[in-house]
Amino acid sequence: MDGQTTSTTFIAAQAPVHSEPAVRFLRGRDAIFRVHAQLAHLAARCDQSGDADNLAHFLTTSDALKKIPHLLLFTEHGERRRGGRDGKLERLAGAVLVFEYRIAGRRSRVFSTSDSTGRRNVFGLSEYRAQISVVAARMLVDRGAQIAQIAWSETHGGQTHGSERKDSGADMLRASAESRQPSESERSIASELSIASPQKCGGSWSLRESKVPLYLPLGLTFDATLARIGQRTRSNLRYYRRRSEADLGCSFVANVTIDLQDFLAFNRECTYAVPDALAKWRYRSLGTLINPFLRGIRDGNGRWLSLVGGRRQCGFAEIDWQMNRADLPQYSLSTVLRSYLLEHEVREGSSRLYIEGGTPHPIGRSFVSGHVNELTLKRSSPYVELMEKFSRRPFLAKNHLAQTLQDPDLRWTSW
Repeated sequence: MDGQTTSTTFIAAQAPVHSEPAVRFLRGRDAIFRVHAQLAHLAARCDQSGDADNLAHFLTTSDALKKIPHLLLFTEHGERRRGGRDGKLERLAGAVLVFEYRIAGRRSRVFSTSDSTGRRNVFGLSEYRAQISVVAARMLVDRGAQIAQIAWSETHGGQTHGSERKDSGADMLRASAESRQPSESERSIASELSIASPQKCGGSWSLRESKVPLYLPLGLTFDATLARIGQRTRSNLRYYRRRSEADLGCSFVANVTIDLQDFLAFNRECTYAVPDALAKWRYRSLGTLINPFLRGIRDGNGRWLSLVGGRRQCGFAEIDWQMNRADLPQYSLSTVLRSYLLEHEVREGSSRLYIEGGTPHPIGRSFVSGHVNELTLKRSSPYVELMEKFSRRPFLAKNHLAQTLQDPDLRWTSW
């Protein structure tokens, strides 16, 4: 797919561009890295500032390295008149980042997006992300994909959340899937998906909407931030911090300095220690991130108790990982560090705290939720039938795509 370009039309009556867009397909990390600046600029224009800034980081995680990244770039061509000279101007109107699974090291023709919150999957104006997603999924199938799954969100960035959000393209898609009478949106989707491909393929599609925790809002003061958190969690944040300070001489370090060998040694002493290779990646990735941070707490003897790595962007703090010593469970070190971290980020002026991958910690119950929409297209083929049977295997129970194929509540519509 690398470097190939084709034309398409958007399904909406009013397209997000002023001329027919072309779609450029890029495959592989190097090809995607070369357009990083363009993608970051697009994100900034579409109320997704910062979501594409650390692309290299998310393309080199241990999970991402098992897959093949693909980027679909929707571009439009307009007239440029500058300084009396005429010419053609190419403008990026949208983008979709998907990953192709490998099976036994070989390409599988099964594609899915990677961010469960939808923040880093589909880039474009919020009112057009649904349309961009449908077109991208259909084009992937046209070009040989057996399954294409794309998740996007219209409620992050500066958009509203929950019941306050406005009706959107995703609402129309969901309503059409639930209605017996085909709406204008449903007819548009059916028309888009029925465009003949070289393989004359057909299949079915489903749309699922879910509500996911996105971030913890931070107040102007530490006390104001705690007031937004549940009473029991708020009490624990204070109690375990005071206890650790009294018993361990615990103190917070905003900018940790540690060498790789000490970092690896600390990881091995932690609950849920990760393999050395992953720990090395965590350490070295701090040197490639934009505005990274490494913060921690240590006891009175200078021994590290907990470390947290992440980044700050657009006034938000984002945690990528946290490591806590395994031999002091009675002190709830994870809670202690988060208490210090919240206070520090409030002081730094951060307005939100994100935790990559979510958190089982009770603090997650106080997160603002957003809506994620997920479109899945699958061909009618023996290959997909085999994939559906294979997805029942117990070891795939945590695989999101396998869960989708086995979800009895999903409604599939033929196309």
